[in-house]
Amino acid sequence: MSIYKRKSSRDRKNGKHRYTVVIDVQGDGGRRSRKTIGTYGTRDEAERAERDALTARDRGHNIAPKSLTVAQMMAAHLDYCKADPTHHTAATIETYSLKSKRYIEPKLGSIILAKLQPSTVAAWKNELAATIGRSGKPLSPKTVHNVFGLLHAALSLAVGLEYVGRNVCDVKAARPSRPTTSVHAGTALNDDEIRSLLTAAKSTRWRSFIVLALATGARRGELCGLSWADVDVDARKVRIRRSLSQTKNLIELKDTKTHRERVVGLSDWAIQALRRQRVIQAEERLRAPAGVYADSGAVFTNELGERVTPMAATKAFARIARIASISTRRLHDTRHTAASHLIAAGSDAVTVAGVLGHESATITLSIYSHAFDDAKHDATDRLGARMERIASGNYES
Repeated sequence: MSIYKRKSSRDRKNGKHRYTVVIDVQGDGGRRSRKTIGTYGTRDEAERAERDALTARDRGHNIAPKSLTVAQMMAAHLDYCKADPTHHTAATIETYSLKSKRYIEPKLGSIILAKLQPSTVAAWKNELAATIGRSGKPLSPKTVHNVFGLLHAALSLAVGLEYVGRNVCDVKAARPSRPTTSVHAGTALNDDEIRSLLTAAKSTRWRSFIVLALATGARRGELCGLSWADVDVDARKVRIRRSLSQTKNLIELKDTKTHRERVVGLSDWAIQALRRQRVIQAEERLRAPAGVYADSGAVFTNELGERVTPMAATKAFARIARIASISTRRLHDTRHTAASHLIAAGSDAVTVAGVLGHESATITLSIYSHAFDDAKHDATDRLGARMERIASGNYES
């Protein structure tokens, strides 16, 4: 018998019992010993824990230390992510850490890992869906799904390290529904807003940055990570191969979001902006005291030639957008504007995905489905008008 009924001093008043699970394990040198798995509030929970522990033991797995908590497992997961910088950048680690501290650890962090049950995770998931986020609204299904995925990844590591025999997040009742709505594309500027934005930016050092954002649809970090060596004005193209990442403690050049390079064509408008940027840098180099100007080779720099940071770009755009009185303060919406205009001009999903650097056209379609619907309506209007001319005998285009 490895389940023992006992009363804790805390439970004596109400007459409740708690159940302690102890199993035989074989240690170093072949010596057998007794290991306490944990104490549970009901016999069913204890029997479940006993079965899991015996299965893990019989498969040669380690049994999770009875003091190991979910919070400690989350910290261990972050350490493993940090050890793999190719797939987990500093910004990603920072995001994981914030999500864990904000959404996982307050409710689950103190629970002993071996005692975490699917019912507990299911209740946490439901509570998470009703949590009010920083926007003042309940968390979106996408955020809930991402936070749950972070917990799932940490518990998968626990299974891999043979701390536990199963991942309780795999139980169907514990899992959140996969978001069925398309990803919100953000705000696309209309023609008047684009003109107002560029007018407000005209007297600032950020005009060329905003022009290139609108002309290429590049991400903020990609523009900050752009170097003159990546620009080929004669061939009218730019190679986007790096991104500047910024966290509270670190600024680093890294691969693009998809870890793939892409080549984007440059319009006359974009080339003019780049030439204007060259002139600005040349003037600032002459004005700077001797030996102070940094020849970083970056396309977008501050007054001393240092590469501009993503946060600086974000703040500058917000200031300019406020002056322009447009509908958004988000720099990322220049990317949505470029995508929407590409689609309106008749570009297909594969072409748009290639320009924006999406991993596949499926992602592009999921984000910009509404824009493609509008483009399809325009196409059928043109088709209908053509057929009407044919039916009437008027073959002139």
